[in-house]
Amino acid sequence: MLFVPGTLAVFFPISILFRKNHNSKRFLSSKFPVLVKEVFKYKIHAHCNSSGTICDILYRIHMMIIPATESHIPEIVEIWKEFMDFHSHLDLYFTRTDEGSSKFEEWLRSLMKSDNALVLTAKEDDQVIAYSLSQICKRPPLFTEIDYGYIYDLAVKSEYRRKGIGEQMLSEILG
Repeated sequence: MLFVPGTLAVFFPISILFRKNHNSKRFLSSKFPVLVKEVFKYKIHAHCNSSGTICDILYRIHMMIIPATESHIPEIVEIWKEFMDFHSHLDLYFTRTDEGSSKFEEWLRSLMKSDNALVLTAKEDDQVIAYSLSQICKRPPLFTEIDYGYIYDLAVKSEYRRKGIGEQMLSEILG
């Protein structure tokens, strides 16, 4: 199976290839198992004390990566808007239309109902901080590798970027 992501929205669109023999069996199953993964990461905040010395304060973030549900849709749509607006400054392809949000929500709901798609969210304190959309697709039988995976989006809220959340979500998608 060839795995071709669309856009990875941590900071820029990327493309990578992923081959069949790389532990993607879970992704190929007709029904995705419920994935709940608790991930502990650290945020670093810096501040200056009275002498001007920068102090690093570490604290733990409790994050869960879980399949998206209907209740997550409004938060996913908001992250999608942020994702599109950020990238539209880099490439006009990402400029959303006036009805883009409602069309995205409609498409998101169809992916969530599909046996061949995986919609994940990363949550911290009951707040969605990231989402990913991926799907198993089929090419015409002209090729030796007919099934392939496609990552449409992997987006992280701006204030949570550069903390390894996207990397953890990518690990869940690729299995």
